[in-house]
Amino acid sequence: ILLLNSVMNGIWPPTCSQPPTANQHMTPEAAAAALAARPITAESVSEAVHALYHQTEERHLAHQWLIHVQRQPQAWDLAWSLLAPSNPTELRYFGASTLQLRLRLHIPELPKPEQDRVCERLLKTIIDSAGSGAPKFIQTRLFVALAGFVLHSSWENPIGDLVSLFSGNQLNLDANSRLMLLLEMLKVIPEEFSTTLLTKKRRGDVRAYFSETALPVVLNLLNSLLTVASTSRQQKQAALNVLSSWSQFGINLSLNSHLVNHIVQLITHNGDVELVCEALNAFSHLAGHPSNSGDSEAFFKFLLPVTVNKLAPFIHKVLESRDEDLLNATCTFLVSVADNHCKLIVCPSDPAQRPACLALVTQLILPFTAIQGFYPVDEKVSALTMSFWYNLQEDLPVSLEITDPNYSQQLIACLLQLVIVFVNKVRFPLDNSDWSSDEIEQFRVYRIDINDYIVSLNQLLNILLPDTLIQIFLSTVQKENAAWNEIEAPLYLLTGCSNLVEMIECETLITPVLQVFPRIMKLHVKVMEACCDLIGQLAEWICDSPQIFSNIVQLLLDALDYSPEFSNHSAVALKELAHTSLTELHPYAEVIVSKVRPIVKPPGCVTPTEKKEVMRKIESLLFVVGKSISHLSNDQIMSIVEELLSGFTKNAISVISGGGGHDRSDEVICWMELVAQMTASLECCGEEWSRNSPEPEAALVLLQKLDPVISTIVHNFGSHPDVVSSLCALYKRTYFNLRAGLEPLVAGISQLALALLQKCPSAPCVDLLQTLATMFGENQDITAKSFHMLCQFHQSGILQKDPDFINSVFLWLQYSLKESTAKFLDSVDTEAVYAILLCGISAAETLTFTNSVNALGLFIQGIVTCKKTSMITCMESRMNELVHVICSCIAGQTSIQRFRVDSLGGLLLQLSKHFGNRLEVEMKNVLNSSSFSQILASEAEKSYFISCVIREKNSRSNMRQICNTFSCACVGSVSLNQN
Repeated sequence: ILLLNSVMNGIWPPTCSQPPTANQHMTPEAAAAALAARPITAESVSEAVHALYHQTEERHLAHQWLIHVQRQPQAWDLAWSLLAPSNPTELRYFGASTLQLRLRLHIPELPKPEQDRVCERLLKTIIDSAGSGAPKFIQTRLFVALAGFVLHSSWENPIGDLVSLFSGNQLNLDANSRLMLLLEMLKVIPEEFSTTLLTKKRRGDVRAYFSETALPVVLNLLNSLLTVASTSRQQKQAALNVLSSWSQFGINLSLNSHLVNHIVQLITHNGDVELVCEALNAFSHLAGHPSNSGDSEAFFKFLLPVTVNKLAPFIHKVLESRDEDLLNATCTFLVSVADNHCKLIVCPSDPAQRPACLALVTQLILPFTAIQGFYPVDEKVSALTMSFWYNLQEDLPVSLEITDPNYSQQLIACLLQLVIVFVNKVRFPLDNSDWSSDEIEQFRVYRIDINDYIVSLNQLLNILLPDTLIQIFLSTVQKENAAWNEIEAPLYLLTGCSNLVEMIECETLITPVLQVFPRIMKLHVKVMEACCDLIGQLAEWICDSPQIFSNIVQLLLDALDYSPEFSNHSAVALKELAHTSLTELHPYAEVIVSKVRPIVKPPGCVTPTEKKEVMRKIESLLFVVGKSISHLSNDQIMSIVEELLSGFTKNAISVISGGGGHDRSDEVICWMELVAQMTASLECCGEEWSRNSPEPEAALVLLQKLDPVISTIVHNFGSHPDVVSSLCALYKRTYFNLRAGLEPLVAGISQLALALLQKCPSAPCVDLLQTLATMFGENQDITAKSFHMLCQFHQSGILQKDPDFINSVFLWLQYSLKESTAKFLDSVDTEAVYAILLCGISAAETLTFTNSVNALGLFIQGIVTCKKTSMITCMESRMNELVHVICSCIAGQTSIQRFRVDSLGGLLLQLSKHFGNRLEVEMKNVLNSSSFSQILASEAEKSYFISCVIREKNSRSNMRQICNTFSCACVGSVSLNQN
């Protein structure tokens, strides 16, 4: 059944490399012709469905033919006959799916009397299927078909008629079967409304009918079911599902208090967990609908008292029971209520309502956040409350301005309680060896989410936030037997206090924290990590405090002697200090070099993961060294750098000189990454401080000194992608450090980058060339040479193979077309660039498509602005290709996502505005071609679409609406003339 369902939705089977045929000697064209000529009968359909399930070699043709059958007029009668109870289950399912498709696509075309006959027959089929005990999935497919009929037909009062029909005794079904059928239909119809493609006008009409006419009928029915004691459990559950489905149309709680009270009764006086969860789910949908968010009377006089008074005992019992289903359902309900009425909670109009609002937050929602256990192993509900806490902190500033200060302070006190709760929730387990990798990852993300929330509280709580966390931390440290996870938790959240360094009280607050670091850093690697993260967070303030800076640097240098898992964090913290410092590290140059010297050496035989950690540590330390020695003479700097890198340099030279093959390219890559750290960290004179020596920049000298080695790397490893990427990164990092100081080497680097692009076409080469062209390529030589080469890559098919490569080209095109349109277009082959842009529109990758569309829009605008006949002629001569790609996407002829239609509508608007006559001709040629013969839009709809596109010259939103409506018409969802 899943297989056939996939066929109905066009997502299966995958394209076969060689379409199977009944006669293996037939060509695919002959097989397709034979397929189309095959008579459409119940017998032939039965054979095709059987082949789909049981004959692998015939499956592809069976799939194609069954899709063909569903689109034929005779599919109406065929579908009815296939639904006969005597047919096999898979054949009946195909009949139900065919009927659903026909009703969705073609019911608007039928006259009213014919629609009535179809409706009568469909209802009879549904009743007969229920009476004959048809499988649930076939009945569900028929319910979906009925929903499609309701949404697309001219049936004036479908819900009222269905309720009347199934409430009477004229059907040949018992009362329970009639009721369950009716409830299932009422559940499916609004669900289909929320997912079915409809025009804006049709959707508005259907919504108005459901909200104004049908909803009261449904609510009356549900009221009668939920208030009668004889209603069975199954009926109550179905009724609650219907209520959840119809709540999308907004049910006024005040006007339906009787119904809500019965739901509360079900929740509080029922031992059936499944039914209680359904009732809570329905209540969540009712209370959480946006139409109820501004109804203060309904909230304060009805919903809030019901929640805080009537449901509170039940909620506390749920918290004690720890039943996972009840916890999830109850928490979801509370969050729906609080989220939807958060503004009323923080700013209650009546002071008498404040205690109830506080009780909702502190006594009902906060306990779910604070529930005991580790997320997600022991509990999974605390994360559900995060959305409410975010809304509360966003709305609370308004309360501070217009509400009683005492009440606002009570809410702030509640947030401080929440901070204390979060300190407990982010604690690591002392032993998580029995946790799965998924659980460990979920907990990691959970901690990040909580830390992000702490960041959002900074402005609201100000000094109260770090003060609370620091007090918790210091009191925990002073405990005799405090576990490492208790110490780490407040320290971890303290890193979320992003405005800490801006506070005058910072020194008073932070100094006691830093003073205990030497005592706690060795407790556990997670404690070490938290300490180093906080140091990185406070780097700016630490650099401005000489005594504290000295102590912290010495502490981190001493920590380099710890085991690798500890010292790695120390190295990263030192790098953070180096990033922030100006001259503060200069007095420590000798100490730093002596401490780093024994660490900076090639790793031995270690695993790739261990090697990655070692190299990350070495790179960080080399950056610190570069910052600390930048004030020395070039000779001194070169001596230190050569000494530190000697082991890596020796290995790299051995490889590039022939001592190793490409399988040892990682040695070369490691060396270049370390050189990049040095060139990025050696400060430029005159930017942050001045040096008396007239020597050139140390980074520049280092690159010149290494030029022979780099040239050999290009010669021997220029076709290795990872080596090329590392080399380009080296030059880019050097540029970001030197900026204009790199100019003496630009000519050589440009030639090297072009050579790399020729040997190994890749995104890093393009990025480097764009950087050089942007900063130093005023004469456009770099751009012209680069795009000449890129156009050759496109013609040979190389450019299209790598999404990153082509994306970098599109980004360069966007920049050039924005900043220097005329100069760029004059320097390149516009026809070749246009061809590159066209290949990006049909790309499967979303990023490639987006970048291509943006660049193409700028390209079209640039050609119009330049007003050069040759460029305009080029655009018009190849417009057919562009129009074909656009129309293919809009018409659903490709697998491209539907949201791209909006972007393509913008391109059509540009073409309509500047090339209207040519666009009209090309659109007619494309849409009337054989490749568009299979779309369901009629010839009249195609013509209407073209005329709408050509008429629209100004509004992007109107053009999007035109394209989206035609896109729906192409799959038969709407008629274009309806809009």
